[in-house]
Amino acid sequence: MSHLPVNQPAVLFFDVDGTLTQFDPENMTDKDLGAIRPSDAVIDAFHRLRAAGHMAFICTGRPLWLVSDALRELEPEGIVAMAGATLEVEGRVVHEDVFAEDVVAELVRRLSAAGLQAMFESNAMTFALEPEGVDKAWLPGSTVVHDMDAMRVDGELRIGKVCITAPGLERIAGADDFVERAFEVCNTGAQNRELSPKGIDKGVGVRRALEYLGREGNAGTFGFGDSGNDLGMLSAVECAVAMGNAMPEVKAAADYVTDDIDHDGTVAAMEHFGLI
Repeated sequence: MSHLPVNQPAVLFFDVDGTLTQFDPENMTDKDLGAIRPSDAVIDAFHRLRAAGHMAFICTGRPLWLVSDALRELEPEGIVAMAGATLEVEGRVVHEDVFAEDVVAELVRRLSAAGLQAMFESNAMTFALEPEGVDKAWLPGSTVVHDMDAMRVDGELRIGKVCITAPGLERIAGADDFVERAFEVCNTGAQNRELSPKGIDKGVGVRRALEYLGREGNAGTFGFGDSGNDLGMLSAVECAVAMGNAMPEVKAAADYVTDDIDHDGTVAAMEHFGLI
């Protein structure tokens, strides 16, 4: 069990999809990500956690525009978004890492040449890079584009994460190791790959959040996750909690494995550690 610093609250970091909420990406026709909310038990647990004086951060791969009102109503201390590239505290973005334009341009060129689709994420909106002639994306709310310039918002290109569905990235890596040189690559299950700016993961976001709070070290910190992009977060906290539905490598990295999301595993773990 984590040992809380004297006179300091615990700081908890929660992944969203597969941890606080769940959705079926194959069945998104009649709903969107913004409509998905945590269970009543999770909402109540966050109230109890706050009443006990502890602090919670959402730590998600989602960009800020996909952090729904239902998640914000949990009243987190802040949000680590885009798998660590963004930190928002008190409604203000205090850190934001984005790809250099030449990196985005080269990735778009290689994806187009390979005939691969991808989601390019900014905190304002998500762009679906599709072949010419395709005008509908699988993710509700995303905007179909066919080139990099269409991804600019108010003239700026601020892409902080790219999601690709493919069995591997060999078709865009090339002989020059472009992918390895330019990106942090994460397997989030099945054929889903997330590309983040080099050196950025959720662990970086956790450390930035703790620094913002004036905390030294990671004593009294907890992380809750289920997927490959949670590994950085789990390595940065004192106590790593894997959901019962987590990927095997996430469970292997955890200090404690809780119930699955269908049985409110986050709530069970908070109760186990005496936080609520």
